[in-house]
Amino acid sequence: WKGAWYMVYGGWDRCTLVRLAPDFKSILPWPDGSLWRDLTQPGYKEGPVMFERKGVWYFMYSSGSWTRDDYCIKYCMGPSPLGPFAYKGKILGIQRPIATGAGHHSVLCLPGTDDWFICYHRRPIPNLGKSHRVVCLDRMRFSSDGSILPVVMTDGERRDCSNGLQAEGHVRLVVDRILDNVRKIRSADSVAVPMAFWDFDGTIIK
Repeated sequence: WKGAWYMVYGGWDRCTLVRLAPDFKSILPWPDGSLWRDLTQPGYKEGPVMFERKGVWYFMYSSGSWTRDDYCIKYCMGPSPLGPFAYKGKILGIQRPIATGAGHHSVLCLPGTDDWFICYHRRPIPNLGKSHRVVCLDRMRFSSDGSILPVVMTDGERRDCSNGLQAEGHVRLVVDRILDNVRKIRSADSVAVPMAFWDFDGTIIK
């Protein structure tokens, strides 16, 4: 933003914003000499995500406890990554009979488009225990005023991660592009980094 790089992070009910130095290994002080700014928003727990769309900055995060069904995703909107941010509420939470405990997400936009997606984990129903969660990808839409519309969970058939999800249109396209980019990074990297993909039945995909 304006030629500078920032990092937003934090858990346990507090979120922090820092300025990154050009080496990306150290932080720069703010004009007042402080090294960080408190960016904590209403209901903040962990998992901050920040992005810009059409001149508006969105600050999203997980709220509640990951061990409970009410774990969810909330967000704020502001004019810059520094704020001030206006709290907008929850956009993804319990949606029975599909799943509960949706949170700890990220977002992506297909290059050259205004097609946005949210990647998150949730507790499928029926659930096998507090650590039983699955990773999901759903479309994220915006209203005419820029606010994020409530995310609607989908529950399509899942198979063969190597070829994308067995689902309609956008989900398969996004997964294919993600895996393709990961393969390119792996093949171009001069350092051997062990990587593997797993199918939904636990089979390792080479």
